[in-house]
Amino acid sequence: MAYLQTTCVIGTLAISASNSNALGSIIISDTMSPGPEFNGNCNLIAIGQNTSLTGSGGLDISTIVMTQDGSGFCPAYNYYQIYNGSSKPVVLTGGGSGTGAAVSANVCRYTSYYFNNNNPGNEVYCGDVNNVSIDNPGSGYTSTVTGVVSDPCKTNEVCAIFTVDPLSNQNSINIGHNAGCRSQGKNTIRIGESAGRGNLENSYCFHTDSIAIGTNTMLSGSFISSIAIGEAALKGNNICTNFNRCIVDNVVIGKYSLCNFKSSTQKNVVVGNCNVVNGCYSQCNYIIGWCNGTYACNLNRVNVIIGTLNSTACGSNKNYGINNIAIGAFNFKTQMCSSTNNAIGYANMCAGIVSSANNNQALGAFNMRSLTTGDCNIAIGYQNGDCTTTGCLNVYMGLYAGCKNCTGGRSIYIGCAAGCGMINQNDSIFIGPGVSRYGSSEQGGHIVMGVDALRNMCAGYFNTVIGYGAMCVGGQNSSTCAINGGCNIAIGPYAGQCIKGASNNNIYIGQRSGPTFFTAETYKFYLGQGQGNHLMCGCLNATGKSLTISGSIDFGDYTSTSVTTTSALNPNQNNQAPTYDTLATLAVDPSGNVVRGDQEGTWTFTRAQLQATLGQTLISAPGSGKAIIIHQVDWMVKYTGTSTGSTSQRLELRQATQTSTVGTIAVFPGQQINEITNFSGDTSGFYSRDTPSGQVDARYYKNNTATTIAKTTSGNFPSGLTSISIKIKYRLYDVNTF
Repeated sequence: MAYLQTTCVIGTLAISASNSNALGSIIISDTMSPGPEFNGNCNLIAIGQNTSLTGSGGLDISTIVMTQDGSGFCPAYNYYQIYNGSSKPVVLTGGGSGTGAAVSANVCRYTSYYFNNNNPGNEVYCGDVNNVSIDNPGSGYTSTVTGVVSDPCKTNEVCAIFTVDPLSNQNSINIGHNAGCRSQGKNTIRIGESAGRGNLENSYCFHTDSIAIGTNTMLSGSFISSIAIGEAALKGNNICTNFNRCIVDNVVIGKYSLCNFKSSTQKNVVVGNCNVVNGCYSQCNYIIGWCNGTYACNLNRVNVIIGTLNSTACGSNKNYGINNIAIGAFNFKTQMCSSTNNAIGYANMCAGIVSSANNNQALGAFNMRSLTTGDCNIAIGYQNGDCTTTGCLNVYMGLYAGCKNCTGGRSIYIGCAAGCGMINQNDSIFIGPGVSRYGSSEQGGHIVMGVDALRNMCAGYFNTVIGYGAMCVGGQNSSTCAINGGCNIAIGPYAGQCIKGASNNNIYIGQRSGPTFFTAETYKFYLGQGQGNHLMCGCLNATGKSLTISGSIDFGDYTSTSVTTTSALNPNQNNQAPTYDTLATLAVDPSGNVVRGDQEGTWTFTRAQLQATLGQTLISAPGSGKAIIIHQVDWMVKYTGTSTGSTSQRLELRQATQTSTVGTIAVFPGQQINEITNFSGDTSGFYSRDTPSGQVDARYYKNNTATTIAKTTSGNFPSGLTSISIKIKYRLYDVNTF
C-alpha cells in the first residue's frame, strides 16, 4: 500500500505497489501515463510530466561508511597486484528485498607486502581495506545494507565492515518535463526539460547535493556535489552504464560545456559555452571562455584554459596532458597532450601535434607553432621558433627569432629576426636585431651580438662576432649567403665586413678592422681602426704561435728623459723592473722576426756557501755548435757592520777553452770585496767591469761549454759579509745562424 501522508497531489497519480512513500511532497503532473513514481521520495517537489520517475532502490555510493577497516589482508599474489592493490570478496546482507548489487573492496599495501603462498599458516600478512566501490547498485533496496570483507583462505585476518544506504530522491526539487526522471539521490535541484534525467536504459544514475538548471543538464550521469547551468551542461553519455563514472565537485556554467563525458570527472570549473563538448576523464581543470577543447576527450588533470578556441584538437589527437596553461585564442590548437606547457596569447604552439613536449613556455602570438616533442623551450614575442619541432632548451625573444631552428638545442635567439638564417643550431647565442638573419648555416657554436652582425652566414662553426654590422658581408642591405668559414673572431662596428667565402681562423678587433676589399682569408689578424689605418695587422701561422706585424709599434708609455745639454739626468725613469731586474733584450732579425738578443742571469751565494767548496755550474753547456759569450759581469755585495777578509782570496767565473780547463772569464778580487765591506756608510755595494778578466785584452770561447764559479784560495771572506749576487749578461750564438 502506498503512503502519501502530508502530500499534495495535483493531476493524475499512477499509484502502484512501487510507489511506497511520498511523505511531505508536492506533486503536480498531467494526466498522461505513466505519470510520476515516488519510491522513497520524501520531502519532494515535482512539477511536470515524468518528473522524478525514479529507479527502484539502488545503493548510493555516497553513503558508504567504514565501521571497521580490518587487518591482515594479503594484498596480492604477484607484483602487479602488489603495486596497485587487489580486490577482495564482499558479502552483503540486509537492505530489504533488494537484489543485484555488486561491490568491490580494495586492500592497501604496506611496506612488507610479500605473501608466502606455498606455506599456508605462515603467511606474511599486510594491508587493510582502504577503498570500497559500487560496481552495480542493484535495485529494490529499501534499508541499510551491511558489507563484510573477508578472505576465508587466509588465517589471522580481521574482516572489514561497512554500511551503505539505498538511493532516494528525498529533499529534492524537480521542475520540468522529465526533470529528475530515472535519477536517484537526494538534496538536489533539477530545473528544465530533462534536467538531471537518468539513463533510461539502466538505473545506474544518481544525484546528491547537486544543482542542474537547463535543458538536458546533468543528463545521464552520477553526480555528487556538482553545479551545472546551461543547456546540456555537464551532460553524460546516455549509453554508458559504468556506475563508477562519478561526477564529483564540478561547477559548469554554459551551453554544451563539459558534456558527453564517459569516465570520472571531478573538481572541474568550466564557464562559457561549448567548452569541452566531448569530455572524458577530467580532474581539477579550469576552463573559461568559448569553444575551448572542442573535440577533447581525456582532459586529464590540473589544466587551465582561458579564452577562445584553445586546444581544439580533433581526430585522434584528443587527449590532454597535465599542468598546462592556455590563455588567449587558438593556443594548442592541434593537441595539448603533453605536460607543464604554458601558452599565453594567440595561436602559440598551434600547428604541431604537441605529443610529448614538456615544460615549454610561450608568450605572444604564433610562437613555436610546429612544436611536437621538444622540451624546455621559451618563446616570447611574435612567431619566434616557428619551425621548432623537437628542439630542446632554446630561448626565443623578439620577432621571427630562430625561425629556422627545427631540431637544434641549447641556443638563445633574442631580437627581430635574430638567427633566422641559421638552421638547427646547437649551443649558439644570437642577440640583436638582424644578427645572422640570412644564409643557411647548419653548423653551431656561434656567439653573435650586435645589429646585423654575421648577417649572411652559409656554413662554419664557432664564430664569435660582436658589434654593429660586424662580419656583415655586402652591407646591411645584402641578403646573399656570403661566408662559409669558422673559428673567426670579430669585435667592433663593421669588423671583418669585407671577408667572404672560406675565411677561417681570423681575428678582427676594432672599427672596420679587416681587409678593405672583399676577399677570403685565413689566419689573419687586425687590430685598431680599419680601412688601411690599423694599429696592427699581420698573419697568424697555422699553429697560432707567431704574429707577423705590418706597421710600427708605439710604446708611448715607455718614454724617458734621456737627452740633455749640461743638466743632470734623473736615472729613475718609468717602467723599471718591479721585482727581478734580470732582463733580456728583444731584437728584430733580418726577416722582421722579434727574437731574443742579449740576456741576463742572476745568482746569489751566502757567506757560508762562499766559504764552502765552490765549483757550481751557473750556465749549462748550450749544446753542440753553440757558445755562450759573456759580455759583462756585475757583482752586488751585502754586509752588516765593517769587516775585512783575506786579500788573497778572489772569486772567478770560468769557461774551459781549447787549451785550458780553467779559462777565467771574470774575477772579483778579495781587495775589492774588503773595500766594500769595510765602508761604514752603507750595507751594500756593487762591483762591475767588462770582460775579459783583466789579465788579457781578449779571450776565446769553446762550443758547448758550461760556465762555472770558483775561488782561488781557502782564505776567509769578511765576517760581516751577508751575500754576494752575480749578474751575468751574455749572448748565445749558434754556428748555424751566426
